[in-house]
Amino acid sequence: MLTPTVERGQTVSHSPEMTAAAARVHQATVRLTWWTSRADVRRRLLGAVGDLSANDAWLVRAIVAAGSVRVSEIARMQGVDKSTISPQLQRLERLGLLERAADPSDRRAALLHATDEGRRWQEEFDTAGAGVFADVLRQWAPDDVATLATLLGRFADQLTLDSLTGDNPDGAAGDAVSGSPAAAPTRAPGR
Repeated sequence: MLTPTVERGQTVSHSPEMTAAAARVHQATVRLTWWTSRADVRRRLLGAVGDLSANDAWLVRAIVAAGSVRVSEIARMQGVDKSTISPQLQRLERLGLLERAADPSDRRAALLHATDEGRRWQEEFDTAGAGVFADVLRQWAPDDVATLATLLGRFADQLTLDSLTGDNPDGAAGDAVSGSPAAAPTRAPGR
């Protein structure tokens, strides 16, 4: 039986059924991660902007969703230091997808926002990615696809919120930028 650590000295036990189901979810996410990391699939998922990495796509998406965001906030969402995320963001700036401006509330800080080109690229990889998954799911019943979208979106929201807060005691989900369910950059439709 799995006994994950919740806080130092405290553990939560799971039923055998939950443990078995969680193992199946883990195995499925490993296979999904492998599939989406294949170069040919990544190019299809990103469409005409296939030269971006999956992380690049996430960064552009998060910044488009936020409108404008500090580099330190992006670093926090990625779970890395500013010195790690800065070269990635600078590369996206050189590609013309992001722009930097002084933060009016703190001139020492910079705000990033997507350019028109960055927003266009984000729309392109959203359209391309939706097309790939629509092709994969074409033989599924529409109700099954809707259920998958709802549950997968809920799962992704939970993972995102947990990774940002370290835990999620009330089970509420939010987006990767603000914690608000309304503007989630990675949400699937429904809930």
